[in-house]
Amino acid sequence: MTLLRFNTLPRRYPAGRSNGWRPAVDIVELGDRFVLSADLPGVSPDDIEISMQDRLLTVRGERQAAADPADESRTHVSERHYGSFERQFTLPASVDADGIAARCEYGTLHIDVPKRAVAGARRIEVAAA
Repeated sequence: MTLLRFNTLPRRYPAGRSNGWRPAVDIVELGDRFVLSADLPGVSPDDIEISMQDRLLTVRGERQAAADPADESRTHVSERHYGSFERQFTLPASVDADGIAARCEYGTLHIDVPKRAVAGARRIEVAAA
């Protein structure tokens, strides 16, 4: 019988070092907009950058390490991720890029992406010549 082992423990990095991380994101479509919600506890709104080019929405930022690796403290357990992150999302052509708004609330970033108004059918009068 062969016994297979998988390393399921996440790789640990010393305080202040990171290979980057990916915050969890939910995307919900409402009637008139999309709402992206990203878990960013401990990230200052000043450390978040949101950009939109063509249909690609990019969210990037950085969470600073809580302890300075040069001080006298020793970290015994480090499970939180630090460092920079970047997430990109391709949005439908129907979004209104000029109306995008973002806010941070209790460690969650909310990005409202409105849809453009769809022109409805209209009746066209035919004029007599």
